[in-house]
Amino acid sequence: MNIDNITTNSVFLSWTHPAGNRSSYGIEVLGIPSKNLTVYSESVLVDQLVPGNFYTFSIFAIAGNGLTGKTTVTSTFTVPDVIGNITKDNITTNSVFLSWTHPVGNRSSYGVEVLGIPSKNLTVYSESVLVDELVPGNYYTFSIFAIAGNGLTGKTTVTSTFTGGHLVRLALRPVLLLV
Repeated sequence: MNIDNITTNSVFLSWTHPAGNRSSYGIEVLGIPSKNLTVYSESVLVDQLVPGNFYTFSIFAIAGNGLTGKTTVTSTFTVPDVIGNITKDNITTNSVFLSWTHPVGNRSSYGVEVLGIPSKNLTVYSESVLVDELVPGNYYTFSIFAIAGNGLTGKTTVTSTFTGGHLVRLALRPVLLLV
């Protein structure tokens, strides 16, 4: 059995025709939601799934009299959905606090890619992160994406900002003007 395409809400499965004849195939989908399907070809698009959820697919051939063949099983996560509404709070000279809304469905963690000097990659398990050890006055781009339990990643959401700059103190000297 092959998993040919995985999206946020669907999995496309295909398999080879078994030896002999069959009338149809039964597919049992375990997860949330669970479902039972009957198909008449060697492929199926299982849709209306939840982003980032784990699913187990059991497929078996069915003879014309209802007898079933040996079951083949495979499992995967669906792709997590995109996060939304990134907020940049408390921007200091060397840090930026980022927060975002939980995506629809599930996720195992989040990836945060920081582009700038220095660049870094972070993994976090909540909907916020303090990115620190940044350079004052530098421009940074933050790419954030949800990660499923098997490493599949959702679409990336991007935001950018400068860190705060250092205050410059001017020393004023009196100037004598001659007229």
